[in-house]
Amino acid sequence: MKEFKFFWDESCQPLNTDILLQILHYLNLREINMLAGFRGWQSTEILFEFYWCEMIQIEHTFCKSKLGAQLITCAWHDIFWKEPITKKIKFINEQVLSIYFQHEDLLEIPQKNFRRDFISQIWQHIVPSVFENITRQRIERAKYLESIPDYLLQIMNDKSQKKSKQQKSSTNDHSLNEKVIDHDKNHVGAGLKHTPSIASLMYHKSQQGMFIENTEQEIARFSCHNHNNSEMGVHGPLRLSTGGVSNSKTLKWYMVGKSQVGKTCLMCQLTNTNFDWNDVPETLNNYSTTCFIPRTDMITQHSVEDYDIEYFDISSKESHFESLSNATVCTLAFAVDDWSSMTYLFDHLLWEIYQFLPQHATIQVLGLKKENREIQRWKSLFALSSNDVSSSPCNNMETEFAEPVSYEEALKFSQYIGASAYDEVSARKCIGLQHWNHRLACLRHFDQFHWKKISQVKKNKLCSKQ
Repeated sequence: MKEFKFFWDESCQPLNTDILLQILHYLNLREINMLAGFRGWQSTEILFEFYWCEMIQIEHTFCKSKLGAQLITCAWHDIFWKEPITKKIKFINEQVLSIYFQHEDLLEIPQKNFRRDFISQIWQHIVPSVFENITRQRIERAKYLESIPDYLLQIMNDKSQKKSKQQKSSTNDHSLNEKVIDHDKNHVGAGLKHTPSIASLMYHKSQQGMFIENTEQEIARFSCHNHNNSEMGVHGPLRLSTGGVSNSKTLKWYMVGKSQVGKTCLMCQLTNTNFDWNDVPETLNNYSTTCFIPRTDMITQHSVEDYDIEYFDISSKESHFESLSNATVCTLAFAVDDWSSMTYLFDHLLWEIYQFLPQHATIQVLGLKKENREIQRWKSLFALSSNDVSSSPCNNMETEFAEPVSYEEALKFSQYIGASAYDEVSARKCIGLQHWNHRLACLRHFDQFHWKKISQVKKNKLCSKQ
């Protein structure tokens, strides 16, 4: 790609096109417009493109930042926008408009002023009501997420309020921890019966448990600089030559979630199992492998843990989860292009699996079909602006054309339900699958150490009181 050089003084190093594009990707449309549109003290209106002007007047404060000055001057240059805008238009035409809306009026690739023409074409394809619906939807989702801790506390309070009544009762009912309580339909999880003991466990984990945002980054410090390249694949174990005694541990990995979110496809990809992407696999036969990770210096220096990892794929058609009683790590999976598949985890699934899941099992939330997030985002933008929506492959308008789950929403959801980690992957594109077995082992390792540390602190407090 051609390098666009711009200098403010001799000490200002030029930035190449790739670097500037990476920086611009971190800015939203409004911020870029503000940078590119600033022309002087009195007006911010864009009358001409910057590179058409011989005289450019920029406020002195911007000149102090050499990087900011280059961004202001270069943000609207066609050199930077021709390739990404062309690629984006082809993506929208092929993956969204032609498939879901059957548009004959596809986006056209501009010949100049790429970014301005692209925004203009998008604006012509949508109607104002779309933004109103998207805003309303985002507000409703934010309320749902924020209501989770309050809902758990409400169930826990119901437990304490009814405890005295239960003690006076002479019946042979189960303890209140095993009873179920109906709650207001306006609350999250409406219409379901949720137990106080499970609510207490989830709330306790969310308040005191550890949380890892990205397990792939966390295991980076465990990597060895002298390993072979053949051991860096998705399927092969990363064997670390740190020496010491190896302690074998069994890690039973279970993955649960709503049907057709991609659970079995992910397991097939991780186990290198051949299958047809056009067919939906039912379940994967149990699979086992071995990986080695070093212990952290906080526990034992220069030692290695040997993990025997077993995969268990539970069909969403199963009504009971008794097999989860042996689980070491339980992954709650949802599709990032389907909001309902994430809410299903809290509204339905969690309350079922916690009846069988060991108390100290490690919980991971996993967003699947990561490659579909951008497609779903454009689908939601074009949805109410198209006359062809009724003829789209899916009839469920609310789900099919809703915004995807954002990374921030999924992160907050994972923390509120007491998960120990959140990750996003794409089985089809093999995104985020690197060193998967080691990430599971490290996640379990960190989680166990965290709870042991909390337990030790509690014991020390009791001893000091005595």
